[in-house]
Amino acid sequence: MEKVTGKRNDTAIFVYDGHVYHIDKRCNGIYRCASRRSLHCYAALVRNQDETYTLKTSHNHPSNETMLQEIELKQEMLQICRETIMKPKDIFDMVCRRNPVAAKKISYRAMRSFLYREQIRHRPETPQTIAELEVALMNYQPIERIYKGKYYPIMAIEQCYSQLIPY
Repeated sequence: MEKVTGKRNDTAIFVYDGHVYHIDKRCNGIYRCASRRSLHCYAALVRNQDETYTLKTSHNHPSNETMLQEIELKQEMLQICRETIMKPKDIFDMVCRRNPVAAKKISYRAMRSFLYREQIRHRPETPQTIAELEVALMNYQPIERIYKGKYYPIMAIEQCYSQLIPY
């Protein structure tokens, strides 16, 4: 049984024998098939006293042996979206090249909106003052390599202008 973080905060999904399960919070030690609603699969997995698992009701769909790798690929794509400024298509292609077997079942079309949404969620906030803009630009990775000359802080420039032009 592999525990993997879910799509929402503080959630988890469980992968066992090629099937994905959610924990049944009503009963301790019972896991229900994640395809319960979409495929009407009422499979139940029970955790025994000795930490083994027994399938009480069988699945009505085949198992997916690459499910764990697919979930890990998706999570890796989202993590890269949070940390870099790469385009979603480039992220998708780079991650899929590492595990082509699991990547066959994931389409860019399905992942595109998730990746864009994750990038938007982790963009820096819009600065409200010039000083906030200066701090944001000094720490903003995409523009690090744009200007190679000497940098003058915005506050120093404002002081120079205030001395030249009396109000």
